[in-house]
Amino acid sequence: MADVHVNDTALTLRCVTTADLSDVSTAEIRYFDPDGVLGSFPGTIPSPATDGYITYDIQSPNDLYKAGEWRFWAYVKLNNGKETIGDTYVLDIKAPGQP
Repeated sequence: MADVHVNDTALTLRCVTTADLSDVSTAEIRYFDPDGVLGSFPGTIPSPATDGYITYDIQSPNDLYKAGEWRFWAYVKLNNGKETIGDTYVLDIKAPGQP
């Protein structure tokens, strides 16, 4: 994977789950930023939903706003009200010019 930098926008986040996402009412990619602040991005479920992927296309330079260690995971809520989360993925977001 290529390095990811603060304010990058040519990027799609993708979380992999082991779940069939055909019956999902809410899909998010949640995160803790380097300061421990909890946030989320609205997720998209690409076809076929049975593959278990949730994606988010970075929209704004402010989406990845701080250098350091970010933690991302999938969150889904099913139409029956049940919820599940995926494994955490750690990504080091670099400051511009940082090797």
